[in-house]
Amino acid sequence: MTNISHERTAIIVLGMHWSGTSLLEGTLSKLGCDTPQRVVSEIEFDRLGSVGAMNIQNLNDRVLENGGSSWFDWQEFEADWITHPQAAKYYEMGADAVVSEFTHSSFFVLQDPRMCRLLEFWRPLLEREQINPVFVFSHRNPIEVARSLRKREGWPETYALLLWLRHMLDAEFHTRGYGRSFISFDRLANDWHNVISKIQTDTGFVFPEFSDQTEAEVADFLGSNLKCYNEQKFEDSSDPIIPSWVARSFQVFEKWALHGEDVADHALLDSIRIDFNRATPVLETIVDGFMQSSKEISKEHEKLVSCLQQEFSVLEARNANLKEQVGEAQNEAELHIQRAHDLKVAHAQVARIKQKLTESERLVEAGLGKLDVARREIRVGQVIAERQKEDMLMLGLRSSFSGQSKGGLVGRLSFRVKRRLKSISRHLSARHRAGKLSR
Repeated sequence: MTNISHERTAIIVLGMHWSGTSLLEGTLSKLGCDTPQRVVSEIEFDRLGSVGAMNIQNLNDRVLENGGSSWFDWQEFEADWITHPQAAKYYEMGADAVVSEFTHSSFFVLQDPRMCRLLEFWRPLLEREQINPVFVFSHRNPIEVARSLRKREGWPETYALLLWLRHMLDAEFHTRGYGRSFISFDRLANDWHNVISKIQTDTGFVFPEFSDQTEAEVADFLGSNLKCYNEQKFEDSSDPIIPSWVARSFQVFEKWALHGEDVADHALLDSIRIDFNRATPVLETIVDGFMQSSKEISKEHEKLVSCLQQEFSVLEARNANLKEQVGEAQNEAELHIQRAHDLKVAHAQVARIKQKLTESERLVEAGLGKLDVARREIRVGQVIAERQKEDMLMLGLRSSFSGQSKGGLVGRLSFRVKRRLKSISRHLSARHRAGKLSR
């Protein structure tokens, strides 16, 4: 093991994209490791499944590009570039990036899957900055990684498997002799306590905030971020879709994650890596064919997506129009409901008026009946008066024949008339009072 006694220590998290490197970095940060000041966007995480220092990720992309490669290149990075004069400025940029991200931190965590292929650049850079690197590997089932990349990048699974193999083999080879530990994504997700204990045992470091207080924080962090890794679990590493190199390498890393590193397995990994590098020219031809077909499929897919987006836009416009019509119909319905309510109120008012009118008509009819009675009584009085006149005439005639005086006749007639009239008057007054009381 390489002995570098520096006061500053960096936990370098290594692994392929979508292999839990960001989860491991976040977990270590909860346990006391300092993290970068600037991290990549959520959009980049959704695409590549890793969050890391923005400045360092940008630097790694520039180094890969200058060396004729990229983050999605499955071939070995040119080692000659490391000693080329033009690499000098990138070492200066790397030192500045470390300073800007971690300032005066003496214990920090750094992860970017690109570093798996650039360790010959980063190891001397960290040593120049007097930083002691300790490497922690996080691996995930390569089929699950391949499915994640197929879903997000549209790549054939075979291509993604070659990427996984390149990242893991190169990182393992170039960190031999350094303090390192190997863990698996599944164990981190399901048994993080033992994973952290294993890292401490393997590296000799004790995380300063590994306590009961941080357990809830780590559990919440893992629980809220595991939903991003929602590919179906793949259990059988003997599936024919997995190249033999990938299957055997995966078995070694699984073994190391469970029982610790076994140097006897180095020979197997070396032979796989040598065969992989030798087969690069043949694989390149095959992969180029895969990628060409993939590009053609992607173009067709883009056309289809474009057509579907246009149709979706038309449907959205129709939907908006329908929503507008529904809104207008609802407003009209509410207006009709209000009118119906007003009409109901009006009908109730008309009913009350009709009831009052009926009552008034009954009173009028009753009044007319009383008036008829009064008229009949008046007519009766008139008849009686006429009879009184006749009686007076008859009395007068009788008096003339009996020799009575005119004055005596008039006196007797007056008395009778007055008495009859008083009787009629009392009767009419009584009827009038009875009519008032009935009202």
